[in-house]
Amino acid sequence: MADARLRRPQHLLEGAGSLLGTGDGAAFRELAADLSRGIAAIRLRAARAAAEETKRTSEERYRQLFENMLEGFAYCEMLFEDGRPQDFRYLVVNRLSKR
Repeated sequence: MADARLRRPQHLLEGAGSLLGTGDGAAFRELAADLSRGIAAIRLRAARAAAEETKRTSEERYRQLFENMLEGFAYCEMLFEDGRPQDFRYLVVNRLSKR
């Protein structure tokens, strides 16, 4: 069904060029193609905006979960020297792990 909406109405454009003196409808086909590209660009921008909003919402929910856990939690990075663990550093900690 989506394909039917995206196809250009060639049967309507064939004789339309005579209005502009081209005789083959090329100007109208070009205009229809430009319009199709413009609509596609708008849809792409809308999809990106929706994806960014979904990502923001997900990150906010994760942050709230992390901050409101009933246990202390720390996310650490292990530091290696010559392939052996030597130290670590805290990357993120919630408020309960600070006690």
